[in-house]
Amino acid sequence: MELQANAWKYVIGAGLGATALYFAVPGSLAKDVIYGAMGLASVVCILVGVHVSRPKDRWGWYLLAMGATCFAFGDSIGNAYALIFHRPDPFPSIADAFYLAGYPFVFAGVLRLSRNPSRAAKREDFADAAIVALGALAISWQWVLSSYLHDPSLDVGARFVALAYPSMNIALVFIVARSLVFGGASRPFHKLLAAALITMCLADFSYDVLGLHHSFGLENPTYVLFLMAYALLGASALHPSIAEVQPAPARQAPNIYRRDTTGRRRIPFVALAGFIPPAVLVIGAAFGVSVDLPVMASLCMAVFALIFLRMMWLIGRISGQTLEIEQHALALQSSLTARETLESDLRHQAFHDGLTGLANRALLHDRVEHALAAAERTGSLVALCFGDLDGFKSVNDTMGHDVGDRVLVRASRLLSSIVRPGDTVARLGGDEFAVLMVNVDAQQSAVDFGQRVVSVLRDAPDFEGSNVALSISVGVAYASSGTTTEQLLSEADSAMYAAKDEGKNCVRVFESSMRSRMVERLELINGFRFALARSEFALHYQPIVDLASRQLRGFEALLRWNHPTLGEVAPGQFIPLAEETGFIVPLSRWVLIEACERMAEWSRDSVDDLILSVNLSRRQLNSPDLADEVRTALALSAIAPNRLVLDITEDVLMEDPDQARYSLSELRELGVRIAVDNFGTGYSSLSHLQRFPVDILKIDKSFIEPLTNHDPASSALVSAIIGLAQSLGLGVIAEGIENNDQLQHLVELGCPEGQGLFMASPMDAEVGDAFVSQSSTDSAFT
Repeated sequence: MELQANAWKYVIGAGLGATALYFAVPGSLAKDVIYGAMGLASVVCILVGVHVSRPKDRWGWYLLAMGATCFAFGDSIGNAYALIFHRPDPFPSIADAFYLAGYPFVFAGVLRLSRNPSRAAKREDFADAAIVALGALAISWQWVLSSYLHDPSLDVGARFVALAYPSMNIALVFIVARSLVFGGASRPFHKLLAAALITMCLADFSYDVLGLHHSFGLENPTYVLFLMAYALLGASALHPSIAEVQPAPARQAPNIYRRDTTGRRRIPFVALAGFIPPAVLVIGAAFGVSVDLPVMASLCMAVFALIFLRMMWLIGRISGQTLEIEQHALALQSSLTARETLESDLRHQAFHDGLTGLANRALLHDRVEHALAAAERTGSLVALCFGDLDGFKSVNDTMGHDVGDRVLVRASRLLSSIVRPGDTVARLGGDEFAVLMVNVDAQQSAVDFGQRVVSVLRDAPDFEGSNVALSISVGVAYASSGTTTEQLLSEADSAMYAAKDEGKNCVRVFESSMRSRMVERLELINGFRFALARSEFALHYQPIVDLASRQLRGFEALLRWNHPTLGEVAPGQFIPLAEETGFIVPLSRWVLIEACERMAEWSRDSVDDLILSVNLSRRQLNSPDLADEVRTALALSAIAPNRLVLDITEDVLMEDPDQARYSLSELRELGVRIAVDNFGTGYSSLSHLQRFPVDILKIDKSFIEPLTNHDPASSALVSAIIGLAQSLGLGVIAEGIENNDQLQHLVELGCPEGQGLFMASPMDAEVGDAFVSQSSTDSAFT
């Protein structure tokens, strides 16, 4: 490897040695042999370098090898004249044909080997190379070309050949300058190749000048240049850099500030070449040397034209760069303006709600802090009103989020229209709003404002064409000495939930007792997280009986929660919170599976076809997965679908009738039965029920209680419900039977089934097992 890497150095060393040997050996024969061997050796070096290094562009080297071969054949033919005919070769001869034929091969080889895909061709490179070539032409014309052109001893053919040699060299100077010196060809072998060709041009020029003065011989020092040109040519092909792959063009953004160092390095050479034609004129005029004025003047004009073009291109590039700089400056200014606008927008977005444009929680928090600090200094009263839209979730669920967004925007506009200047209206997220009131005259003023908020939203005739009537629950809290921002926000929130719990669509002022309810509420919500995993929930089962025979007909599954710190939590406390937070979905899924598995065990112990009644939540009815969840519960328990009754309350049924009808139809296709729970408390009617796939009506206990006193109106209403339901083919179950009078009256009215504390209280699973076993042999209610 070391030998291969340093082979080019050895070739140069061998070339120097052969050159020294050339001048050391006596006789023309030995000199001719050494000279011819050097030409052939350069060809061999090129072929060996291509074979060993395997460059990507082999044809470029093959073309150079062909050119060198032509030169070597020309040398050999010239030597043959001396050896065979014992006289110099004539001019022109076959040797001249080989010499001249070699130049096109050299031109083509240089052009191929100097291609650089990472650098686009530049017109400045051509102009600079042309100036250098014109300088060389001026020298060649003054001392070579003009003499050949006016030599009377040369016929037309000889004159043509004589002029062809320097012309070829001028062309070679142009190509070398354009492709190897100015064209960005910067690998080491390029430099060796350029040195070889420049040396060859100098040798040819010296040969022509000395030949014109008849002073050229075998001992002439010019042969040093010829021999070293061959050595450098062979060394360039053996340099390891010929195997390097030219880097692919890198995609870079234009940089008008990048310094063109290659252009700066070429300026001295181009300037020197450009001064040559006028310098020849000056020298000729100063020393009386004959000068071809028309030619030199033409060359001066050509150089001037090229320089003029270079200046115009430079001015154009500078103008383009100036324009580009101006465009960059304008773009930078535009970017800065856009950045300032963006920063302003981001600041606004950071402290304002994106939908309504109101202040958000962060801005409200900041303004509450400032208001409390000002109140500490001035003693003014600060009040905070929290409002939450009632029933807004049903708007999103039934009408879609687009309608919900329009409702929120309309509500925000209504609130903004009634606040005082200086007060802050904020949207805290979802359907929660807040109003910060500063410098309040009296506490009653804040309460009056809250009442106005309630009335404005309640009396709004239309919400952006959605025909949605909404109400709002408002909580009011006041800041006292030492009140913190978080405390005021928490107190207003507690008062708002108190308004929710007390019937909604009202205003409540914070009281200390609300804090404990708020803490309990948060504790219940936090308890949902691990309640199912810790088996804190349990099902109790209330029997459903045949009122006439007192036989067991089934059970209704009722959910209970044994909280680890709060103890038994009533369903009325945690079920609304579970519905609100979404925990009702996994909880209802567990209830359905647990109840079905319990019914499967009772079915094995009972000869009767007992039914199981399970309540459906609002979120379940709107869930697209409801049918799959019921199908899974039936498959896991293996109970018959017609033994499962799913209860849906009347108000939930009428929230979105179309969705309800679709969901209930899916359930009916599974074979389960549907019951309307708490019937009579909502706003449906039996005519509405014809639209739904309903099987059973459960009469609400509020209609059963008056039967104790034999209230005629209640009796007539219950009788009408039973009669119309039976005419529609619907089953009827009376809820909340608490004494024998109610039971007997229902039997007289023809009510077939019922449930209540009078027959049996809700029981856990173990008691239910014994109850089922007893009822299978005898009536459990006699």
